[in-house]
Amino acid sequence: MKTPHCVYGILPVLVLCFVMGANAQGEKKIALKDVPPAVREAFAKSYPHAEAKAASSEVEHGVTYYEIESLEGSVHRDILYTEDGKASEIEESVKASTLPAAVKEGLERSYPNCKVLRAETSTRESTTNYELVILSGKARHEIVIDGSGKIKEDKHLGATKKAEKND
Repeated sequence: MKTPHCVYGILPVLVLCFVMGANAQGEKKIALKDVPPAVREAFAKSYPHAEAKAASSEVEHGVTYYEIESLEGSVHRDILYTEDGKASEIEESVKASTLPAAVKEGLERSYPNCKVLRAETSTRESTTNYELVILSGKARHEIVIDGSGKIKEDKHLGATKKAEKND
């Protein structure tokens, strides 16, 4: 019996799905009380004035991470912790006016006269990137830009609803 050619095309896709599923299990919402004590203590010590709003867990490459979503005044902050309470990644909302000069210049070079709709810092280890949602003309983009102003990722989010109505 001959094997259909389509099997050879789908087999690598199935293997990739299996491997990816083994390496990253989806984020799962959990109750704050179910977050390990070491994580809760690390959060309380580092952010004594922040209010924890939600928690989740996920497994990446066999390591379980716990994320605490919080609010401190007008600052939204998501902190990703390992089970022992070590912060692995911190995402924090910031005002566009506080972005470093190099980031603003890199943004202006790639998207002259754009408007920053949302800005966050994302710090992992000692590296900080800036995750921005911008409006450039009629199109929205989600970009990641490093501290030197180099755009590392650019995801086109489509036209704004207002722009879509005008087209």
